[in-house]
Amino acid sequence: FAPVTFWHVVVADYATSLAKALGDLQITICVVASAMLSSDGLGLSALRDVRDEEPSAAASEHHHFFEGNNNKGVHQTTTPAATLPSSLSFSDAIFEAHKAECARSLVNAFCLALPFYCRLGQCLRTYVDTREKKNLVNALKYCSAFPLVIIGYVQKNTDPLDFRAAARRRDALIFAAFVNSSFSFAWDVSMDWGLLKPTRRSLVFAGRSKIATVLGYATLLAFNLATRFAWAVAVFS
Repeated sequence: FAPVTFWHVVVADYATSLAKALGDLQITICVVASAMLSSDGLGLSALRDVRDEEPSAAASEHHHFFEGNNNKGVHQTTTPAATLPSSLSFSDAIFEAHKAECARSLVNAFCLALPFYCRLGQCLRTYVDTREKKNLVNALKYCSAFPLVIIGYVQKNTDPLDFRAAARRRDALIFAAFVNSSFSFAWDVSMDWGLLKPTRRSLVFAGRSKIATVLGYATLLAFNLATRFAWAVAVFS
């Protein structure tokens, strides 16, 4: 990494907040490419009669797994035509037919991890230049996002009917999200908000009573932690 400037940090920091958007962009490009490159032109030859037939209950619960030597245990990569609602528009049907395959691809996991990798590199480069240990702590904060990416990737490629494995991965994802959100929360409180070294400048409720200040900060702290945890689970699950 080259020497890190303020604008480098701003762009990469915003990119970490847009990790879900980057993942969604990859899914969109993947769906378009998959539809264009599929053998029948759009990958929807099985959908010709889907508008005329309502999916049966058995078909809607259908989960198919390939049994070939190279694909054993791998969840089907395209959505069965019979499981798609007949009310879908043509473009929506194309998207639904390829979305699952693209969402659980390794490329999608890479797109989610890329912004955090960039910030990690920036933190390490800044530490090399300044020798300030807070940059190592910041680097560790961004490292905590990688287990989320890995667990989320494994979760998407797990047999949904293997309830025990699914439960273990769900618990692991929640724990990893708690660790990541706790790191980010601690950094906000100690570094961005400066609450561990209180000064008059750090009191955004200056001029009000002490009780109002404490309640205000307590509300903001709880909101910050809750939304960070919810964001981590929503983005990587």
